[in-house]
Amino acid sequence: MASSDSLSNSSSLADWFDAVSHIIYYQPDDALASKTFNERYSDDAVIKINHGRFDKAKYWELIKAARDVNHLAVQSNKELHTWNAPDGLGGGCVAQLGYFTSTKKEDGTQTVASSLTLTNVQVQDGKRVVVELTEIMKP
Repeated sequence: MASSDSLSNSSSLADWFDAVSHIIYYQPDDALASKTFNERYSDDAVIKINHGRFDKAKYWELIKAARDVNHLAVQSNKELHTWNAPDGLGGGCVAQLGYFTSTKKEDGTQTVASSLTLTNVQVQDGKRVVVELTEIMKP
């Protein structure tokens, strides 16, 4: 479970993004997921998933739809590479490879998928926020 320490600018970039992702995708509280998403994704964030390109609002619609019909569970996540911004404020870029399971709430059908994410994080108003996310997802 993510703690407030893992959402601080002093945690590693990979740990921070893991914590944000856990809250948004994997824990069951929809209100907490929405609040975290709104606080931790920039209003002008650009999200690319495979060939699709989404703004923040459309991406939240996709997340909410996935949460509504599935139980999502992370299987593993590996940091591949990180660049920390030289200003020392906590921004940077992180590449991660993760595996997760989605289980349909209706019938229990499971799908295992992998996701390679490249995440660009900046510090705005003193907090880390995702400004760009590129994801290559494969079921």
